[in-house]
Amino acid sequence: MMDGPAHRQGSASLDRFQKNMEKKEKRPVGIFEAYAEARKNGKDGEDYCTDRVKDKLD
Repeated sequence: MMDGPAHRQGSASLDRFQKNMEKKEKRPVGIFEAYAEARKNGKDGEDYCTDRVKDKLD
């Protein structure tokens, strides 16, 4: 089982999360990069929430 939430995007849609990332990073962010970032967990965001997400991104 997972220890934390399934994703970090909260109640925002993936599209909204991507736009928020672009504002924060001050650069264009691709949808796959936003998806990967949303599925990270931990305080430093180094690990993916599930192995399934990690496998899809590899």
